[in-house]
Amino acid sequence: MDSRESAGAQARRTMAELGFWTPDHRFGLKIAADVVEAILGHCRDARDVETGGILIGEYTDLHDCALVHQVTGPPCALLPCWI
Repeated sequence: MDSRESAGAQARRTMAELGFWTPDHRFGLKIAADVVEAILGHCRDARDVETGGILIGEYTDLHDCALVHQVTGPPCALLPCWI
């Protein structure tokens, strides 16, 4: 499938994946909904402290879109270790 989906294909897509594109549609980001939930969980746990962490994924064959498959949590040094 082309990394730039048609509007109809985007409308049929479920919340299993979120996609974002620059206004000129040259660069994009697709991220799985469960990864977004993990990121939000880290943000809730961190409260007002920087979370850190790493996004893990790949680029499409056209190198125009980053596909995020996994996220790491923050290193313990950034948060109280009891979290």
